[in-house]
Amino acid sequence: MRHLGLSVALLSLTALACTDDAPSTTDDGDVGSEDTDTSTDTSTDTSTDTGTTETETETETGIGTEAVCGNGEVEDGEACDDGGESVNCDADCTLAECGDGYVNMAAQEACDDGNDIDDDGCSNTCTISTCGDGVVDPMEECDDGNDDDTDACPGTCINATCGDAFVYAGVEACDEGGETEACNADCTPAACGDGVLNMAAGEACDDGNDDDSDACVDSCQAASCGDGHVYTDFESCDGENLGGLTCGDLEDFSSGDLACDDACDFNTDACIDNPCGDSGFYYNDVCWIIADDCNAVTACSNVGLTGTAGNQQGVLWDADIMQAVADGLGVGNGGDTGCCAPSAWYVEADDEIITHNFGDNYNNYSCFSNNFPLTVCAAP
Repeated sequence: MRHLGLSVALLSLTALACTDDAPSTTDDGDVGSEDTDTSTDTSTDTSTDTGTTETETETETGIGTEAVCGNGEVEDGEACDDGGESVNCDADCTLAECGDGYVNMAAQEACDDGNDIDDDGCSNTCTISTCGDGVVDPMEECDDGNDDDTDACPGTCINATCGDAFVYAGVEACDEGGETEACNADCTPAACGDGVLNMAAGEACDDGNDDDSDACVDSCQAASCGDGHVYTDFESCDGENLGGLTCGDLEDFSSGDLACDDACDFNTDACIDNPCGDSGFYYNDVCWIIADDCNAVTACSNVGLTGTAGNQQGVLWDADIMQAVADGLGVGNGGDTGCCAPSAWYVEADDEIITHNFGDNYNNYSCFSNNFPLTVCAAP
């Protein structure tokens, strides 16, 4: 409507101008034709130019256009616009904030998962969770925020345990990541006899004791013939170790030189047979017995030996003989009581022999009370 009104006004002005200046009549109609051309040209050109100008004005003022994020101007619907991602403004023209779900690298964010869960791999400070940040993440067993490898949570963020190669202070004595020559697998110092088998330290066994007669000797090696230790119930002897025994301690032998063979059995080739049998002890070329009768001849005969008429059997006596006879008969040695007569007795109640040594000779007298005399019989 605005354009139409303008055109009508222009046509009116043109008509007035033609009325004042043009002649009333023409011969050939040229003047009227010329007026018509002028009116048409003016109206058309003016109307077209004016419309074009108004349209351009509307575009330049931005009437009816949408906001463009990233142009550096804060427009409708934008919280900010720094022409791109900045410390304070995200690339989508929202204010930069850790936890908004947008990773803003300009704001030093390494991640942003849009939540306030601190242990899901992306912390509440928008940093990627790492061991030592004090936050226990899904892949960590612990995180105490320090680099102390001697506490309950070492720098690996895995709970301290024996075998992790970190010595847990106050709990472990050593930890070399497994069994070594110096450290057991249970993180105790390696030592033969500690009851912990440590093959790295060269142990074949470790029974925790110092008994050399069992299956594991005190060097932490398995008992074997030739190791110098007598393995109870399996070996009689071992090398020079005869277990404290002599030929006289063995059945059927009275004296001689006992030895040990390569199979750890006794070698009795140099032992002297015991002519006194099971009831007597052969020593100093006679058989010593504990008589079961007060008569020496009868007592010797009762054990298959020969006695001398009379009760007295004179034998040179001293303390060594007394001890040897006691050991040979397997009884105790009560020693010299210093009483009465030069005689020796077996005291059944005490299971020992005693003597009264007033002379140079050892003599057996008749029975006394419930005791039995120590009697000497002739050796076969």
